[in-house]
Amino acid sequence: MQIAKTNAIKKGVIRFCIGAAASLGIFAVFLLTQKQNPISVYMAIIHCFVNNRYNVGEIWVHMTPILITGMAALIPSKVGLCNCGGEGQLIAGALAANVVGVYCCSGMPGYLGIPIMMVAAVAAGMLCGAIPLIGKMCLNMNETLTTLLMNYIVVKIVAFLVYGPIKDPNGNNYPMSAKLAEQLRITSFTGSRGNWTIFVAVIIAIVVWIVFNKTELGFKMKVVGGNGRAAQFAGYKVKKIQCISFLVASGLAGLAGGFFMSSVEIQVRETTGSGYGFMGFLATGIVGDNPLLSIVSSFMLSALKACGATLEVNTGLRSAASMILMSVILLVIFALGRRKRDE
Repeated sequence: MQIAKTNAIKKGVIRFCIGAAASLGIFAVFLLTQKQNPISVYMAIIHCFVNNRYNVGEIWVHMTPILITGMAALIPSKVGLCNCGGEGQLIAGALAANVVGVYCCSGMPGYLGIPIMMVAAVAAGMLCGAIPLIGKMCLNMNETLTTLLMNYIVVKIVAFLVYGPIKDPNGNNYPMSAKLAEQLRITSFTGSRGNWTIFVAVIIAIVVWIVFNKTELGFKMKVVGGNGRAAQFAGYKVKKIQCISFLVASGLAGLAGGFFMSSVEIQVRETTGSGYGFMGFLATGIVGDNPLLSIVSSFMLSALKACGATLEVNTGLRSAASMILMSVILLVIFALGRRKRDE
């Protein structure tokens, strides 16, 4: 059993490395079509973070929501469900954290107000996940489609609110909410926007790995995800395990939104949290749903996202090019995974 797990991890690492190398090669061809020297571009990416504390902090800023929403996608997949709603759950958490912080906790000290905001963020994420979950369990609706739809619904709700009920009256008529009070903001590292929430994100990923691989609960989740009918015959409460797993995952995505709001955004905008949920889904998908390897993939994607603007300044290459590289990596890794299943 242990040897099989070790071999699976090794294969995952090899698959990731081959995919990354192939992706860089394909992206190099794209760079040549744009009259760019691939080596110079890749060196510019490396120099983005060498001896630059601010850019390193930007990696942590992006990595926290990507890694946590990645776990929000991974946990349901282990019990046979698909959560594509990490984006909406994160945004809902950010919205709840801001509203509670501005209207309920503005006079509280940080050690009391911040935990209350995080609880509100978790609750909002769970609520956002509960709607498609009820549709799945009670009406047999496809949770992939309903969670995707919830993303758009939450975005539209945020747009409605920032243009009306929660619009900052002192915001020069910009569609955004009021800012959180100073004491409700998570302290950043010196010289950057990075903060301690990155350590929480890494701990969450490690705990998820331990639960999956070292506990009876993790074994039950794998059985339920592998063969729900067999799990029922074994006496497992399949729907209960699926519901709890899905709600916990949704709550984690909401927590990521709360962290992002309190440490980075400070106020709600139409674009708050945009893209992080889908990148989290990508981060876990390219490493075969391995929580520990997701830390590495989240770091890589965060670095690419953080260096986009710097690339544009240093090489003249549009910042959107980093998103093209992410897409290439996704396609290559998934192609490798498809080939493995066919074999």
